[in-house]
Amino acid sequence: MSIGSRISSTLRDAFSYAVHQENSSDYTRKSVVIDALIEKSAPFLDTSAAGYETRLRKVLAETRTKQLDVLLEKNVAIGLDSRFDTQRREAANDRLLEGAYYPASEGKPAILTLWDNGLDVKASIITPSGATQAANFVENLAVILKAGEPKETLYASRLTTVDAAGGIGMVAIITTTEWETRAQLRETASKTAAVTQPPAKPVAPKPN
Repeated sequence: MSIGSRISSTLRDAFSYAVHQENSSDYTRKSVVIDALIEKSAPFLDTSAAGYETRLRKVLAETRTKQLDVLLEKNVAIGLDSRFDTQRREAANDRLLEGAYYPASEGKPAILTLWDNGLDVKASIITPSGATQAANFVENLAVILKAGEPKETLYASRLTTVDAAGGIGMVAIITTTEWETRAQLRETASKTAAVTQPPAKPVAPKPN
């Protein structure tokens, strides 16, 4: 490779990192990896909700390609899960479950599901879009999977804290996305019994 080509490649990667947080070659192949994940996942999850694939693609597009590679390598099916949208906060600081990782069982792959409220964006003034938060959970899970495959179900939750920063009266809102076991979440998990088992693909009715 010529000096000019190397410089051009370096500049492309620098721009790609600034915009996409990954190098240009990884970003270029992302759509192929997303297609593979969706194709692999579809047989195991309910994909019938209106706009489902568009919302799932948005989450995956917000996730760095090398982390998506981990899901493919570990044979993880990924999808959206409306069961998490039944939760309600009883107090302002209540934590809600936003996804679950179910280990492989009975010939089925491991399954990762993420909160789906049927809307393209779930956002507020202090919270990034739902897709961005979901992508954080996917990336965090990829790190866990690299270290070893979990033997029990893990649940995704988000902890938002307000910490003092700078001078008097200055605060910083810090959001942490975490994967924890049901035992670690205790009361939070007990409020959402429906997600103790992975979602099932609806069985098509038999023709008459």
